Amino acid sequence: TCSRAGMVYFLTPSPERNTDSQSQALIAQGFAKVRLPEVRLFTPDNSANFCTLYQKNCTLNETITIGKWAVPFFIQ
Repeated sequence: TCSRAGMVYFLTPSPERNTDSQSQALIAQGFAKVRLPEVRLFTPDNSANFCTLYQKNCTLNETITIGKWAVPFFIQ
């Protein structure tokens, strides 16, 4: 649940890279893919850990539901 309004970001692998991807769940909740190269997380030689950045401008008290394999982060 968003404690204040603002931009929220998630990293998750693309579905082609990892079956635990949360891309579809993020898009269904109004997130958009950011036009940046993939980010390499964790084991650098494992292509399943390359992630795509998604963003959404969330409202106060909005709830975001995410399953396995998405990393939230916030920029202030």
